[in-house]
Parts: sequence; structure tokens; C-alpha cells
Amino acid sequence: MAVKLAKSGIALNREIADQERWGRPEIHARADALAERIVAIWPGPTGEAVDTRSDVAWDVMNRALAELPAGSWTTYGDVAALIGSHPVAVGARLASHPAPNAHRVLQVEGTVSAGFRWPDPNRTDDPRDLLRAEGVEVDRYGRASQEQRIVAEELAQLIGMAPEDLPRPRPGRDVRFVEQLTELQSPEVAEAAIAVIEAWTRLGGTLGFGTGGETSCFLLARGREHELGNIWSAAIYPSGKFEVVFQHLSVRTPFDDITLRQEFRQRLNKVPGVEIAAAKLALRPGFPLKVLVDPDTRNTLIEQLGWFYEQAQLDGSDR
Repeated sequence: MAVKLAKSGIALNREIADQERWGRPEIHARADALAERIVAIWPGPTGEAVDTRSDVAWDVMNRALAELPAGSWTTYGDVAALIGSHPVAVGARLASHPAPNAHRVLQVEGTVSAGFRWPDPNRTDDPRDLLRAEGVEVDRYGRASQEQRIVAEELAQLIGMAPEDLPRPRPGRDVRFVEQLTELQSPEVAEAAIAVIEAWTRLGGTLGFGTGGETSCFLLARGREHELGNIWSAAIYPSGKFEVVFQHLSVRTPFDDITLRQEFRQRLNKVPGVEIAAAKLALRPGFPLKVLVDPDTRNTLIEQLGWFYEQAQLDGSDR
């Protein structure tokens, strides 16, 4: 397995192969990294992903980032530990609100988040070039030197806060989903599921998360605020199931029309390894996440999810 991972075309697989051991601590570290990666796929804050309570200390975050010296960097997780939030919430906040030195907040491995944007939409320079100019050592893989990382305790010191006063983090359901997915599935399956989630948000969809012991991820095409109400195409379970929610769709416009549900079923059956019987149109059938490891299979599924998203945006007058 290690040899296969080392030869993989997926960079995240090769990182696993470089590890001397692969146990719970390494799995949890990988979960943190993947959680920060997911930050990049979300278009902005959602009710599920971002802690919007008034007691989130965004002012403390801004004070710490303002004091972050040139030639150093920190992570979404370190900032989250400083203010008692979690990496996804921090990433979404930085993506939607100007903050000092936001370019110095990187992913845990020292790379710039794919979702990073300058506050000025006309600015297109590479943040890695600015980091280098400020004195950060960035290797040929785009990774900042870990020697120059400012961790949560040091962020606290920058603003005169004692390390023992750091708030207790509140893990979000989004982070728990990633932790469970990476712990219960192989790296290939976990990355395939995340790739589908990334594609869904690029289509315009958002994400919701369940509250049970197993944290499911819902692919939302509409939120509750939509005039037609919320609707989701499927749910992904860390235990290994991609669930198609026909039962949910049967009372949601426009999929309360059985012909549309039937068409969605037929489209899904074009995905290699998927065979959903017509008798299950009122149920919640599914298929194993492992079928998504094949890129062609994954792309076919994403194509059908794109069709679903488009249909969910139409009301009766558009048909």
C-alpha cells in the first residue's frame, strides 16, 4: 500500500507514504489539514459552517494578526485555538471580512489555501511572493518553513494574553465530518468524497451537517431562506455511504414531480457501479463511497449532480 501511495498522482497520498507511521495522531493531524482544505471550497459563511454568535472574538483575531511579524506565519487552526473557534470558521471569516496580514494565515502544512483572495478584487499577485519578500522561507512545493510558524500560544503572547488563558476550542460539525471520514475510510476514498464535495460547491451548492453521532454531510442546492425552501441532492456518510434522498425530494419542489425523480435516478444509474431500482423512488437508497475513487466514475456523478442543481433553481414558471 505504501508503494502505491508513493507512486500516486495525488499529492495527499504521497504525503501519507512519507510518514514513518500511520496511527491516530497522524490521522487527526491529517483531518485538521483536510478541514482547512475544505475551507477553500466553500463560497462563504453558512449557518452550519460559521459560528455567528456575538461572543466569537474576531477582534482578538484581528489584534493578533496585526501583531504577526513579517517573516512569520500562522495557521487557521492556531487562530481558531486563540479565539475558541475552529479552522473552517476562521477560514470563512477571512474569506469574507478584511483582516490585517490575512496572507500570513496558511494551511497547516504551510501552503496558501486555494480559497485565498485579496480584499482588493483587482489584486492578483501571488501571496507566496509577498511572504518571501517579507522573509518567509518557501520551498519549491510552496510550503512555508515550519521554523517560522507562530503557534497559538505565541499568538496569545503577541497580544499580552497568557497561554493558559486560551479558550477551549468548540469543534464544529464540519470538522467532525472530516475527522470521521479520514478515520473510517482509506485515504483514496476520503479524498474522492472530498473531491465530490469540492465539485458540488463549485457548481454553486453549499453544505450542511447532521447532528448525530455519525456526522453526515448534506449537498444543499437551496437553503432554508430560499422561497421554495431547502433541498439537498444527497448525503455523504463517513461510514462509507453516498445516500440519494428520494424520500426527502418527494416533498420538495420541483422534485415532488415523480418524473423528475425518475430522471434523476436514471441519470445516477449512468454512474459506473451504481444501480438504483425504480422501486426505491420513495426511499433513501445509496451506494458505497469507494466507487468514487475512479476519476471517470466521479466525474460522471458530478455531471448528474450538476443537472440536479440546475433543476433545483427552477420553479414551475421556468419549465
